[in-house]
Amino acid sequence: MDHGRVARSPTMPYRSNSPACFPPVSRFREDRRCPLLAPHCSPPAISGHDQPDKGTFELYGYGRWLMPDTGFYTYGHDAKARAWHRQTRVHQTLTLQGQDSRVRGKQLLWKTSPTVDTVTVENASFKGLTHRRTVWFISRALFVILDEAIGNAEGQLDLHFQLAPGDAHIDAKRLQATTAFADVNVLVCMDPRAPVTITEEEGWFAWEYGHRRPRRAFQCRHARPAPAAFLTLVVPFRGSEPPDATAVLPPEFVVGADRVTFQVSAFKTTWTVGRDLQQQDTWCEASD
Repeated sequence: MDHGRVARSPTMPYRSNSPACFPPVSRFREDRRCPLLAPHCSPPAISGHDQPDKGTFELYGYGRWLMPDTGFYTYGHDAKARAWHRQTRVHQTLTLQGQDSRVRGKQLLWKTSPTVDTVTVENASFKGLTHRRTVWFISRALFVILDEAIGNAEGQLDLHFQLAPGDAHIDAKRLQATTAFADVNVLVCMDPRAPVTITEEEGWFAWEYGHRRPRRAFQCRHARPAPAAFLTLVVPFRGSEPPDATAVLPPEFVVGADRVTFQVSAFKTTWTVGRDLQQQDTWCEASD
């Protein structure tokens, strides 16, 4: 993604006709500088530029890049570093045993409305395991991401996130992380009841050829093998104080089911959020 061009170009939610991606879920207007989240989950690309990063995304909010892509760094002078930047685990997506995923992406749901924009994509990432990711963009303010590891493949499930270069706070006890800029930041937090642990991992950002900078990155490790699920809130916010925000999956949730519903709370509002793949429907209702 051209970071400078996107920041200048007002857009509405749309699906790309390119085989490379299905971006963006969110609305973005230059005058409001709304959050922009651009997910990527494609079928095999027509060139070698594609990477095993299905389900990944980039996040821009209120005038600042908050969770950009890892970048390309180089095409030849440092083969080891080039290979590092192409790995699945250095993108905002799911891995099994830290392995690179296969490229077999497809879209299952796309729906936009005045209250919520929703997309569901799926990738047959590993033998015996499909990664399904649903993103809800709620009230033009925050993103909820449901990652489902569907199948019976054995091995460790990790969900990876990378932040923009700069200081950040990674709180393993509270299962959350925040950037620490003076003007605009992002809160990334997991379902507080989930059997998940957070640990920091190596992170780099490269958007100029031959140059890269360190950045904070972390993985969320599930205590259970597949089938399993992660529920994550990604909340861009102005200022330095993160909002109170939480999202919890109900006990009756079934990994891989067409229909899912749960509650999300943030900015002093609670929503009932859900999707139904069979009915091609999605909803987001604020509580009175």
